[in-house]
Amino acid sequence: MYFLKLLHVAFYIVFTLLRIPLWALYFLFPSLRQHPQWTYRQALRVRLFRTFLYVVARIRPLESLSLEPGKEGPRFTVMQPAHDDAYTSILRCDNRILPTPIGGTWYPSPPPPHSHPPSTNTPLILHFHGGGFVLGNARPSDCGSLSSLLLSHTPATHILCPAYRLSSYPSTRFPASAQDALTAYLYLLRTLHIPPTAIVLSGDSAGGHLVICLLRYIAQFGTQLDIPPPRAAWLWSPWCDVATPMADPGVVYASPQYATDFLPDDELVRWTRECWVPAGETGVRVEDPYVSPLGHAFVAPCRVFAMVGGAELNFKEVTRWCGEMGEVKRNEVRLWVEEKAPHDILKCGGIMGFEEEAARAVEEAWRFTKEG
Repeated sequence: MYFLKLLHVAFYIVFTLLRIPLWALYFLFPSLRQHPQWTYRQALRVRLFRTFLYVVARIRPLESLSLEPGKEGPRFTVMQPAHDDAYTSILRCDNRILPTPIGGTWYPSPPPPHSHPPSTNTPLILHFHGGGFVLGNARPSDCGSLSSLLLSHTPATHILCPAYRLSSYPSTRFPASAQDALTAYLYLLRTLHIPPTAIVLSGDSAGGHLVICLLRYIAQFGTQLDIPPPRAAWLWSPWCDVATPMADPGVVYASPQYATDFLPDDELVRWTRECWVPAGETGVRVEDPYVSPLGHAFVAPCRVFAMVGGAELNFKEVTRWCGEMGEVKRNEVRLWVEEKAPHDILKCGGIMGFEEEAARAVEEAWRFTKEG
């Protein structure tokens, strides 16, 4: 079976190489581009990136997350789990999956010891990368460009990107990534003693889902477990509706944005469904609020900024989730729509030619945050 899959991928790559010159000519005509406002560069790059992800989703590479510093040297850190009592309820739904040490990379460098801690004017950003819970490693090859973007367009001086466990093995499916999100946040609070008012939680795509999950956990158990809320949360194309595509991965084809997004066919969704969703014996259904946030509004413990592209598959679910959250009394939620942007331009905008739109969204996120 795997040999047949590789054969299919090899054929597809050869077929794609033959089509690239045709795409290069095809997109010279603005009326033939995926979006009427896209430039030639954007149209061609989105098409190429979509093809690349199609291949990745079919190969399903297993990404190894090492706790060795490697080339990152002192920029790499290992975060130990907090006390067992910090992980309760949904984070203990599978007794085979326990909190474990995780790695993380600092951008541009770790905060100097004994220096003035970050403040409300110079926040520290804790960013969770995207990748459908099956891709990504938080190192510069994965998070370098988005970290540069955040550092260039906000007053933040340091960013920590945790390498949470990917769901490539039975021992690392949900709630492993959610446990790791809490581990990283408590590392800043209890090990580095960063004031919570100086921390901004940030996450793109699946990482945005992790931020929502962490906010819900803080809202539900923060007082009981002495976990204070952060200053703000930034969500970049967050995955809000997990239940619908998990039930029917083919639903992606019904979206008007399917033609304009770089996310490939349903194979990536199937990969996540097979590897990440809670095991059946846990009793946690895919409709659970911690698994699929849409339709389960709650009182957010901090201000929430959410950015979504008008040309991405997540557009409808993100706008609906923000609407639900905005209707909850006391919530402060800002939705920012980049009308012609595809999915996750914070992380992938540089690849596809949406640098300007991504920078504008980051500046708006900080503007919203400092208003509070």
